[in-house]
Amino acid sequence: MFRPVTLLLLLLFAALGGFAQIGLRLVQFRPTGELGMIMEKNVSAELLYIDDFEDDVRFRISLGMFKLQPRMENFPITGTIYNGQGLRVTPGVQHFEKWDMYFFSGGMDWAVVRLFDEKLRL
Repeated sequence: MFRPVTLLLLLLFAALGGFAQIGLRLVQFRPTGELGMIMEKNVSAELLYIDDFEDDVRFRISLGMFKLQPRMENFPITGTIYNGQGLRVTPGVQHFEKWDMYFFSGGMDWAVVRLFDEKLRL
């Protein structure tokens, strides 16, 4: 049947009006923290829909995707084992899979510049 992303795209295009804008945003995704040491930086995409530009307040929604790829196939790690004879350190490896992250976001913008522009014209 339909994948969730395809269904969301169909709903997004079905809701489009004549006074709106669609955009495509390319983002370089650089993971930080624990993922920063494991995953590569990558270029991702986001599809935007922005409501009427004539109003001072406008709404926006977006659908995006991040493709995360590990930097190496296996990462070396160490483990410790303690038994009655003492502590022993053992080598090992940890494997990470590719991840596809999808996100849906929304927000509201307020055109402050337009407000100041009207006051300056008086």
